[in-house]
Amino acid sequence: MQSQDPCENCPLLLPSLRLFIPPLRLVSAAMWQVVQRGDVQDYGMLEEFVTMVTEIVPELWSCSQRAQLLLGLRARLVLELCRTEQTLDLTNIQKHLDRIRSLTSTGEAESNDAEVQLSESNFVELVESLLKDPSERENFYQDVFPVEFGPKYDTAIQMLMLEFLSRFEKLLPIPDLEQTASLLNAVPSALEKCLQFVPDPIQLRTLLQYHRKHGHLDSIRPPLLLPSLRLFIPPLRLVSAAMWQVVQRGDVQDYGMLEEFVTTVTDIVPELLSCSQRAQLILGLRARMVLELCRTEQTADQDIQQHLDRIRSLISTGEAESGDAEVELSESNFVELVESLLKDPSERENFYQDVFPVEFGPKYDTAIQMLMLEFLSRFEKLLPIPDLEQTASLLNAVPSALDKCVQFVPDPIQLRTLLQYHRKLGHLDSIRTSSSFGDCILSSVSSSIRASGDCPRCRLRYTIRRHEFGGNGSKRVVGESDKGNRCTSPSR
Repeated sequence: MQSQDPCENCPLLLPSLRLFIPPLRLVSAAMWQVVQRGDVQDYGMLEEFVTMVTEIVPELWSCSQRAQLLLGLRARLVLELCRTEQTLDLTNIQKHLDRIRSLTSTGEAESNDAEVQLSESNFVELVESLLKDPSERENFYQDVFPVEFGPKYDTAIQMLMLEFLSRFEKLLPIPDLEQTASLLNAVPSALEKCLQFVPDPIQLRTLLQYHRKHGHLDSIRPPLLLPSLRLFIPPLRLVSAAMWQVVQRGDVQDYGMLEEFVTTVTDIVPELLSCSQRAQLILGLRARMVLELCRTEQTADQDIQQHLDRIRSLISTGEAESGDAEVELSESNFVELVESLLKDPSERENFYQDVFPVEFGPKYDTAIQMLMLEFLSRFEKLLPIPDLEQTASLLNAVPSALDKCVQFVPDPIQLRTLLQYHRKLGHLDSIRTSSSFGDCILSSVSSSIRASGDCPRCRLRYTIRRHEFGGNGSKRVVGESDKGNRCTSPSR
């Protein structure tokens, strides 16, 4: 009986997720999980992120939507802090109220949006009254909070956040392999740094085995600097693009690194390439590098011998099919050739003058490029990048990963550079705006409107009844026609 892999049904841990999912998508998915789960303690962080992004790209959203979400998130957090004596830190709550006041004073809301200004001032007034009067606070959380800040309010927050994250995703489309290679090509230092990145073998193995079991192979302007590229392009795609640039540019000194990566990946996923393709690419890369080292006297024989040992292992470790006589013959003949070139300088000179341009010239380079492109293309298909909800699902399976992603704060300078770059590309032109699902937030936050002379219990009753009568928050709801419902408690 075939033994079952103990990790077959295990979720991918964060180090593996980070290899093929861009950091900003992980952050977006974590934020989506926060609002879905109602983790109110993290709403302040969400509000700060939305503020930062929409300040850089104002057209990402309407002013009304922006105000509804920013005020809605911060208000919900403040009310959570006011709920019990344990969380009632006046200094901390005051900081949040100051942040809410800045919504209007800094021009974040439209100057003529009276509803936003009224909601902000009413909410601050409500919180200040709750802080002063414990009995009013108790009544509020018993009678008003479940109505004004219950499921309907939470749904509105979720819908607004989903709309924001969806538009944020459309602003930052993930480039494919060739587009990524083009971005790297514009910044040579970025290309070199990507080549220096070596994925942890354990995490890479976990990731590849996970995707292998999912059968993804069945259907076989100013340049952005590397810190900005890393925010929206997965590390493995950056590595793949850098490798593609290496073979396109003919940077032979890096062919050894390419061969080691191809060997590692195809050891884990043998069906990624046929045995013949794999042997040709591995032998081709290493052989071309050895011949480059043999070209001059400066290279030590010991260094070359290490590469020859690596080539011999192609057969001895079973990397090629045992019956592939052509591969075996090519390997042995090449080792014999190199050893003769090292012994005889005149033979080496003749080889590089007459033989090398024919046997290892443009045709050979093209073959290497085509094999490498085939490998990288299939590698990309094996690791499809999950969308926002798929990423959220992967994070939800590992609570510790969710917490770490929420805590990740992109560097503001790099985020600004990235968003401004994509803003100029016009990805937002065709996105339609709808704000109706957030309207209840402002009405809920405005729930502290007080009628002069009314006691706290009247104000609470008013807040509940104004929805029943369809009122707009004016005194008339608790007026002449409602005298019988007025509280007889003495006014304060």
